[in-house]
Amino acid sequence: MRWIFFLVVMALAFAAQSAHALTLAEAEALLVANNRELQAARRAIAAAEAQQLIAGARPNATFSINSSSFSSNPGIGGGGLDQKRVDTVFRIDQPFERGDKRELRLDAASGLQRAAQNDSLDVLRQQLAALRGAYYDLKQAQEKVSVLAESAELFARTLSAAQARLKAGDLAPADVAKVQVDYERAQNDARGAQTERMRARLALGYMIGAERAAHELQATDAWPAPEQADAAAVEEAIETRPDVLAAKARVETAEKLRDLAKAQRTRDVTFGAQYERFPGTLPTNSVGFGVSIPLFTGYDFSGDIQKAEVDRYAALDAVARSRVRFPARRHIGARGARCAPHPARRAARIGRGARRPRQGVRRVARGHQQCRIARAGETSAMKRPACAILFVLALAACGDRGAKEPAQPSVENHTTVVFPEGSSQLASIIVVPIEPRREFSLRLNGRLIWDEDRTVRVFSPLAGRVITIRARVGDRVKAGQTLAVIGAPELGVAQSEARKAEQDHALAQKNLARVEELHAGGVAPLKDLQSAQADFARTAAERARTQQRLKLYGTEEAVDQQYALRSPIAGVVVERNLNPGQEARPDAPPDKPYFVVSDPARLWFLLDVAENDIGSVKSRMDVQIGSTSLGEDHVKGRITHVADVVDPQTRTVKVRGVVNNTDKRLKAEMFVVAELNVPTQGGLLAPSRAIYLRGEQYFAFAEAGNGKFTRKAVRIGPSYDGHQVVLQGLAANDKVVVEGNLLLERILAAKD
Repeated sequence: MRWIFFLVVMALAFAAQSAHALTLAEAEALLVANNRELQAARRAIAAAEAQQLIAGARPNATFSINSSSFSSNPGIGGGGLDQKRVDTVFRIDQPFERGDKRELRLDAASGLQRAAQNDSLDVLRQQLAALRGAYYDLKQAQEKVSVLAESAELFARTLSAAQARLKAGDLAPADVAKVQVDYERAQNDARGAQTERMRARLALGYMIGAERAAHELQATDAWPAPEQADAAAVEEAIETRPDVLAAKARVETAEKLRDLAKAQRTRDVTFGAQYERFPGTLPTNSVGFGVSIPLFTGYDFSGDIQKAEVDRYAALDAVARSRVRFPARRHIGARGARCAPHPARRAARIGRGARRPRQGVRRVARGHQQCRIARAGETSAMKRPACAILFVLALAACGDRGAKEPAQPSVENHTTVVFPEGSSQLASIIVVPIEPRREFSLRLNGRLIWDEDRTVRVFSPLAGRVITIRARVGDRVKAGQTLAVIGAPELGVAQSEARKAEQDHALAQKNLARVEELHAGGVAPLKDLQSAQADFARTAAERARTQQRLKLYGTEEAVDQQYALRSPIAGVVVERNLNPGQEARPDAPPDKPYFVVSDPARLWFLLDVAENDIGSVKSRMDVQIGSTSLGEDHVKGRITHVADVVDPQTRTVKVRGVVNNTDKRLKAEMFVVAELNVPTQGGLLAPSRAIYLRGEQYFAFAEAGNGKFTRKAVRIGPSYDGHQVVLQGLAANDKVVVEGNLLLERILAAKD
């Protein structure tokens, strides 16, 4: 055992000597030189500089030579080229930009260059912060390795001493076995600490571009002293932060690009000059000049201007987002309660709000007073015409007092109104016969949704970053098929715990076998056997728990930290709200699921049924589903469920059903109209205008002949198509009053 301890100590000493000592300043220098993100930012700066060269380019001139009018007359054959009869035109055109387009392009390119430079500084700032975190993580892992190595060394010495005492007969074998278990546990902890240190070295090595030498990195700086950040200084430094400056530079660039888009409406001018040679019978040479200006007859660049304006607003939004990314804290100070936290500001707001109701009351009082004054003036202005009208009516009444008054209707049995023969009031009463109840069609509005019995919404139970997407909208997937792969550190912890639990269980099993053997030989006491059995049961339970956890996640014990987001059912991916690189956070679930897997061949429909129609709608009834996408066609569906509660907002009852959609003409969330035929039942059919409510009872007036109309109490059923079902109170041959009910009711009330 001593030689094992000697090898462990020598290995640790060799590792410490071969490690590459690295200070924080050296790590920062390597980061600046080798970091990949910084290299990408520098390339972006170079690209911006090249773009500035492109923006400063001026239009090139165009030189052209045209030959025409080749002649077959004399001149073809021997002789020089100048003796041929060929019409030749030499022309050069030079475009000139107007509206300061080149200056605007240069300004925009300069803004992009400043933004790229500030982006590079911001990447450097973020990478330095991450580097410091990785550096001190490595330092913490190193100290942990040192502490656990010392602990393992102490346990090794203790085990060596215990074995010596065992040989001398001063210690029982059971006590030596306990020391052996503690020694192995210390060795396991030391190996775990070395794994954590290696992980920290790899993280730091990636950031400084030293992956090959990452296993030799050693953090040597001391721990920094804690510092207290000044909130006021942090808030002032926001405006000088590189990402804010980059966002401001992009705003200036967007404004220049907007001006450039507007400048496109300033017409550029192209000047041209030409020399024409025509060696005819009488050679003629001529010189010409030309100017060309574009005409905006088809497009006036309004779309470019609008897009540039939208880009400018987007840049302004980016500035606002960069400013509020790290909001500064405010404290109560000499500036008063307006800069204080929420309770103090709330008290100030309450004080101001208490004055507003009083001001509102005074305004309302003044308004009512002004209205009373205005109405008083109107009344005084209307007194004279009103008095004149009353005087004329009084004279007319005195003149007609001697004429014969018409006969008034009478009332019989407090329910029947009798009009005298020839009464003029009979003309205002209209009666219609009632009809027998017939089958009717009920139309209900609704919408289509996914069949929840065949639909699953997939979320991630683990936090992490999306690595790959393996399913697209419209893909048909099988049960258990991977939809996306998420890099989840929490899964790595679960996998590591499963492996550790497996090792602990194996160790507890060996320890139990050893204690059982010692107990059978009478060396170990019963309590040691019970303790070993308890450790074995505890580790077995922990192993089962960790394995079930991995089984729940659908992964294996291999530590890869890659969680496969799988589809629980077979179907079609109808919705995807996940992109590569997106962060998945179970503690803040998204508004929409990452994936929706369903079977579009079968949909649910939800109908809104009014309270008075719910008695006509039953489960398992067939309906005809129509929508604008179907045109005149209808699809057959069946009602499967009628809700047991009325929606308090709409006062309707939700009715659910299924509809087949094998031809995929219907889509989820589509509005539909459902028609169902309600079979005929008992009762009569009367116009809805003939039924009126008095108190808690419904009534109708029925014609009794000879100017008689009888009021009858009725019991009604559902209504549809302007008709009301009457279950009791009327006869099949009755005629009911549809106009004049109010007159008849007023006459009965006056005679009672």
